[in-house]
Amino acid sequence: MKLDRDSSLHTTFCSSGRKLKNSRSSVVEKSKRTLGADHADTIESMDILCEAYSSQEKYKECEPFDIAILEYRRQALGPGDEKTLQSMGNLAFTSVEIKKYVEAEKLRLEMLEIYREMTGEDSEDYIDTKIKLANIYWYQDRLDEAEALELTIMEARIRILGDDDLLTLAAMESLAKTFVKQKEFDNA
Repeated sequence: MKLDRDSSLHTTFCSSGRKLKNSRSSVVEKSKRTLGADHADTIESMDILCEAYSSQEKYKECEPFDIAILEYRRQALGPGDEKTLQSMGNLAFTSVEIKKYVEAEKLRLEMLEIYREMTGEDSEDYIDTKIKLANIYWYQDRLDEAEALELTIMEARIRILGDDDLLTLAAMESLAKTFVKQKEFDNA
């Protein structure tokens, strides 16, 4: 039993987060009983339930599902699979929201290495992961590390997209905010 994101049941319950969460929760439990906790459909149902928790900012409830989903996908699909990487990103996001920065950092560093090997340092996935890692450092006031990453992000954006692209300007703004937080007003 699987509840897809685009299923009619999903659409019907989207207007009521509570109904959707309760519906998904029962689907996950039934799926665990009938198919097993490590069945692909159970994992997909858990992923959808976690999405509902996340949309309601119930990140602590989401974390155990994110962990189980990632463990399953690492074993079943391998670390470089798109769904595995998405699960790593989801768990990293959840970890940041519940202020587990060490866990989030480890995941983002692992993702960074995978993307470096698979797509190269100029890929959007690599740069996006680098941005999220810089944010993790920023939240912890590890501003020198955030600055170093933001500088490389800005340089990559300029090289790939040019000086006046919106993503380049956003990278410049992030770096400027870090300078301000460091009280380096001349650099900002």
